[in-house]
Amino acid sequence: MRAWRLDLTGTDRARTDAETEGRLVLVAAHGRLVGAHVLAPAAGEMINELALAVRKRLRIHELAHVYPTFSTSIGQLAAEAAYERAAIRPADEDRPWPQAHLTEP
Repeated sequence: MRAWRLDLTGTDRARTDAETEGRLVLVAAHGRLVGAHVLAPAAGEMINELALAVRKRLRIHELAHVYPTFSTSIGQLAAEAAYERAAIRPADEDRPWPQAHLTEP
């Protein structure tokens, strides 16, 4: 048996949502997933896939999700735009702002 653990502080979504308390644990025997623990605010988004993987006796590497993808850039731009919109201008007006990579029409 072998277990893999990941604290949510290591995931982009958890940091974006400021929900970094939690952990994901995958347990395998002979390379096949036999159990999982999801202690996270969005556990419902993950547990179904893991339950199916246990039932189908999938190997850990069969759970791989492709990252990054080209479509990830949509989310990156959206996040950057949201961050830019929510940012509060620093008191020191001479301090340069991080430049967004958005091109307006």
